[in-house]
This record gives sequence, C-alpha cells and structure tokens, in this order.
Amino acid sequence: MARAGFRDKEKSLSKCNIEKHFGKKLTQVEQRILNLVEKTAIFFSLSNEVSIDIFNCYLALSRHIKTNKNHLIFLAFSVYYITEKMMDINPLTITEICHLFTIFDHRITPRLILKNGHQYERILAEKLY
Repeated sequence: MARAGFRDKEKSLSKCNIEKHFGKKLTQVEQRILNLVEKTAIFFSLSNEVSIDIFNCYLALSRHIKTNKNHLIFLAFSVYYITEKMMDINPLTITEICHLFTIFDHRITPRLILKNGHQYERILAEKLY
C-alpha cells in the first residue's frame, strides 16, 4: 500500500514528495498532521512505509467524516490501526499512543480513541483494503 522514497536525506518525510504522490497541495492542518506523523515515527522508530500508511489512514478518515472533526483523534486511531495491522509481533498499545500525545502537549485519552473506533475501522476497511 505504501511506496518507498518519501523520505529525504535527513530521514524526514518530505512535504514536496508527499504532495507529488497525492497530486495536490496539502492544507495547513494536513501539514501539521504530517509533522506529527514524522515525530511519531521517530519516537516509536517506525519505518517509512508505516508512516505513509498512517498518513493515508488519516486522510481517508478526515475526507470521509464531515462533521465533528477531531484531527488528533483521527491520527491517534490511524497510528493504532496501522501498527496493529503491520506489527504482528508487538503492536503499540493505546496507552502508549496516548502517552506520546501527552508528551506533544495534546490531550488524548484512550476513551476518545475507542469511542468511535468501530466506525473508523469500518471506514478504513472499505477505503484502504
């Protein structure tokens, strides 16, 4: 699902490469989320493919759900969903993801992630796979 080559020489996600891949300019919110995905990938030492898949999941959720958008919840659920699918041996727990967001000064709780988790999972199952 993900394609290699989105990281530049400094091992960070390159915004211009992402824009070339999706064929449009990223909004300011999407650029901030891309920076958070990059920080998440560094903190949990995730691969390039996993970080691109996380961003794809975020975009699928944010484009499908029109009302009551909480972009950080979309991102937190995307991190949980993709690491659960990709990392068969040791996926990240929800408490680890919440702890990461509290380090980044965002208030995310496990209840917020799991509140609409089934709805998000159905959306991602039909959009991505």
